[in-house]
Amino acid sequence: MHVVVWFPRLSYAQFARLIELASSRGLNLLPVHQYYRQPPPHPGLLVSFSGLSAPQLRAATELLGHCLEDLSRVPEPTV
Repeated sequence: MHVVVWFPRLSYAQFARLIELASSRGLNLLPVHQYYRQPPPHPGLLVSFSGLSAPQLRAATELLGHCLEDLSRVPEPTV
């Protein structure tokens, strides 16, 4: 089973940083925009939770939460 989680307050640059943070901590995140011909207005994740136990889901959710907290502490790069 899958759900899509949208991040309307994140830019695609911030979202890319979130993906990097999560990956460096062993959490594989799947951006949903790769399934679109044109990227949607906001970045999102395709979240699959089949085959995971409740403790694994809890741990992954907590890890994602920590990544989001850490992301909020890093200023967005200026161009």
